Amino acid sequence: MPAAAARPSRARAPTSTAANDDPSPIGVVYQTLLGDYIAQNRWMLLAFFVVSLCTLPIENVVLPQFYSRFLEAIRGPASSLPALGTDAWTHLTGGASASGLLYAIGGLWLLVILAYVCKNTLESKWFPAYLSFVRQRLFGGTVENHSERYKDLRVGEEIARIIEVSYNIAYIFWWVLAELVPLYAAILGMVGYLLYLNTSVGLVLGCGVLVHTVVLVTMGYGCVMMSSKREEYYLQMTEKLSDSFSNLMNVYLNNMKGSELAKNKRVEAKHAALYTKTYECTRNTVAVLSLVTILTFVCTIGVMYEQRRGGRIATQGFVAIWFILILYMANLLRLSDTIPAYLTKIGIIHCSRDYLHDIVT
Repeated sequence: MPAAAARPSRARAPTSTAANDDPSPIGVVYQTLLGDYIAQNRWMLLAFFVVSLCTLPIENVVLPQFYSRFLEAIRGPASSLPALGTDAWTHLTGGASASGLLYAIGGLWLLVILAYVCKNTLESKWFPAYLSFVRQRLFGGTVENHSERYKDLRVGEEIARIIEVSYNIAYIFWWVLAELVPLYAAILGMVGYLLYLNTSVGLVLGCGVLVHTVVLVTMGYGCVMMSSKREEYYLQMTEKLSDSFSNLMNVYLNNMKGSELAKNKRVEAKHAALYTKTYECTRNTVAVLSLVTILTFVCTIGVMYEQRRGGRIATQGFVAIWFILILYMANLLRLSDTIPAYLTKIGIIHCSRDYLHDIVT
């Protein structure tokens, strides 16, 4: 059992018999560490989320259509292609002209770049502030908790918890706003568009996303628990290190340097073994998720090839789907590579759930 779990809870005021008048500890933790900050900075966070949400659909759904139209437009005689340097506005508004499509592609990419600049600017303001906000809440909660039922702090463990938990809470919050939701929105947008464009291809990709999600949830739970177990031992290890450094005088006086070094070596070896198991769990998760992505890609290419061979799909449609398919695979591989790492961060937070409930509720 984690050390924090053995701590007695603070006395709470009598609660109402109504269920909705007695908030759950999880709800109180959410409100204290996340809800209050969102309420205070809702417009900046909303702007950050909207900007993050809009960039990927433009890159993954809108731009591929312009790429395929441009490739189709330049298939004609070279003499029929308009010049880029003249009548720019006509080319831009001309719809199907190759030069107009190039201007449109350039304009869309400029919009994406400006959106990323805006996103990074907003992130530079709210992320450090939120990290500081969480640390202040955890520090204040620790001070308040021990003022009501004073006892000696386990200094090494407390400092490690405040640093690790605050950073990972802030990072998970950033990841959900900036990466997870926008990536899934872009992937689902691509699946929805392909269902409209080509039902067979859309169904194959939709099944791929479903299998990917089921595997992620199933294997991800094991990664969270493994990470939680490693973090629990890490916190115990930091406390032991703190005790060893605080007791150095006795170590020197009693000539115990060798035993202390040997003890630390054993502790580090056990932590390294737990860390290796955590890496193995995330490695297996990444491998299976990547395999699902590649199999989905291969099956989709097979469907497209058979449709093209049977004359059921035009060249322009084939090229548009091909561009979207490449981006679809890149996004799922990106999720496959990054999600397991964030699952370990969730495990770190999970390890401190009793600690959070104790100092916040």
